[in-house]
Amino acid sequence: MIDTHAHLNFEVFKKDYQEVTGRSFDNQVKAIINVGSDLTTSERACQIAKESSKVYAAVGLHPIHVKDEDFEEKKYEALINENKQYIKAIGETGLDYFHVFQEVKETKKQKEIIEKQKEVFKRHIDLAKRFNLPVILHSRSLGSESEKSYLDLLSIIQKLKFLPKGVVHCFSASWQIAEKFLEKGFYLGLNGVITFPNFKYKEVVEKTPLEKIVLETDCPYLAPQQVRGTRNEPKNIFYIAQEIARIKNKTLKEVSMATDQNATRLFSLGE
Repeated sequence: MIDTHAHLNFEVFKKDYQEVTGRSFDNQVKAIINVGSDLTTSERACQIAKESSKVYAAVGLHPIHVKDEDFEEKKYEALINENKQYIKAIGETGLDYFHVFQEVKETKKQKEIIEKQKEVFKRHIDLAKRFNLPVILHSRSLGSESEKSYLDLLSIIQKLKFLPKGVVHCFSASWQIAEKFLEKGFYLGLNGVITFPNFKYKEVVEKTPLEKIVLETDCPYLAPQQVRGTRNEPKNIFYIAQEIARIKNKTLKEVSMATDQNATRLFSLGE
């Protein structure tokens, strides 16, 4: 199994990331992609990737950091040029309205941040085009407008002249939204959320072809229900594959093989 979205480059793993990767590889994990959320964690992802042939990196500026940090494109370009053999994607990038509306109360400021997120997302797409890399999309809304960020992302994507390969990470929206991303060629990243008792998008797991699903943990966040309340790790990818197998009435082996092939194809792993 391949964990296509981990954050072993985050501070919470600083002291024991090597032990964590070791445990993962001892528990059927074949590869891990560490995803950057800013320049520092993107650089850290590259450093960790240099230590293992089974660990890769993605680089980008998470939308939650856009309000406090500029997207220094030249620095990301330099990082990619210096680490081409380790970097397999651009991201994570996209739209995050949850944190905007939680943390910013002034309507005008909210709109400014959202517009900046949209602009930075487009620049990530340009970066992906220049380096022929897939993108890792992040989308999160708030409350009654739980799909607004997905719809806005789709609106931007519809107008793009160039559409890179990519995955919608931590997909948590309706089948109608999922279908639109699938039609555009995107994969859906499924993680521990699908194991939660209150998970309400089972239809997405049922209807999405296995050939369009990749596994992810988003560790240290979103530990599967079986280990809820603990720091998540790549080895817990097993529980996600197990739940997909249960929902889709497939064997664990079928899910593992298909999602491994999908991840390898999408991220050009092993090349």
